Amino acid sequence: MTNEEFQKIVLEELKGLKEEVIGTKEDVGELKGLKEEVIEIKEDVGELKGLKEEVIEIKEDVGELKGLKEEVIEIKENVGELKGLKEKVIELKEEIVELKEKTDKMDKKIDAINEQTAWLTEFREEADKNIIKSQEDNRRLKEIVGRHEIEIKSLQEKIG
Repeated sequence: MTNEEFQKIVLEELKGLKEEVIGTKEDVGELKGLKEEVIEIKEDVGELKGLKEEVIEIKEDVGELKGLKEEVIEIKENVGELKGLKEKVIELKEEIVELKEKTDKMDKKIDAINEQTAWLTEFREEADKNIIKSQEDNRRLKEIVGRHEIEIKSLQEKIG
């Protein structure tokens, strides 16, 4: 409730009270005897004192409402900050999605590298076996050629 709304309510209540006072005055005029009129006026004054106390209480309530208004303003500011945080969280989520996509691509590349490494390892093992076999064959050929050369030289010495 705003201060203006509160003042409107208070003014309406005061108008109502004013109408009651006018009505009371008319009633006083209609009543017989001055004593009864004085008693009614005293009662009206007592009510006005009670109203004065109520107005004081209402003013205190208005002060409390002002404090609440300030708290509401602070809450609205906090909500604004939370909206900013929400936007940052959304940005972070988008970045996480991008990172996941990049990680998936990297995983695919790593898988391909692993496959190629396995193939190359197999190829190397096979090549090593072939090299060892070729070395053995070469050694054997050298032995055979070496024996033939000795026999050829022996034959040349006998012929020659």
